[in-house]
Amino acid sequence: MAQGTLTTLLLPIRGMTCVACVARVETALRSAPGVAAADVAVGRAVVHYDADRIGSDALEQAVRDAGYEIGSDAPVGFPRHLRRPVLVGLAA
Repeated sequence: MAQGTLTTLLLPIRGMTCVACVARVETALRSAPGVAAADVAVGRAVVHYDADRIGSDALEQAVRDAGYEIGSDAPVGFPRHLRRPVLVGLAA
């Protein structure tokens, strides 16, 4: 995927308890069209994606389809404002 301006989204995720959970969510997010990168840890995912190709609702659905729930609060240590998409510019 050619990288231009990407949107970054922090998703708090409930129900993840182990490395296998992390791998399942990471695979689900990374296979979504328009996702440039997904960094997943127990309890949260940080996704960098092309908002022209996929929206945050579809990313949340990918997590649900993998068997997990979207949390209502950001994980401990992450600012609440990151729960909303934030534009991040990357070199082309």
